[in-house]
Amino acid sequence: MNSSSRNNRAAQKVAIAERLRHARQMRNLKVKTLAAKLGVRADSLSQMELGRQTIPAELLVDWCSELKEPLLLIAEGIAGTPWIEGVPPRHARLYRQLPPHHRQLVLDHLELVAQLGGMATAGIAEE
Repeated sequence: MNSSSRNNRAAQKVAIAERLRHARQMRNLKVKTLAAKLGVRADSLSQMELGRQTIPAELLVDWCSELKEPLLLIAEGIAGTPWIEGVPPRHARLYRQLPPHHRQLVLDHLELVAQLGGMATAGIAEE
């Protein structure tokens, strides 16, 4: 791996860490509280949030779940990361700026729309 690739990966790691820290802070969660929920030491979690320690993939999934943050939104806009088809990055940025309770309302609404869309499609198929 060349130095440019290493620098890019380091920047990506820091960007994800900053988003996770911001999501935790938006929920007024202390590092100790989140660390206990995730089963890791608070100092390790703090180092991960600062981008100084690598976040294991299995922990990243649990971390996003605990914060009720879709993993794709945490990784959105980072080079080489897939994004949800059809959702402009601008919308993802707006979503990330919402307070947690508003984010949940958006997710609930999208889930309802998906369910209604599935019901409408099923109704068409049955006719």
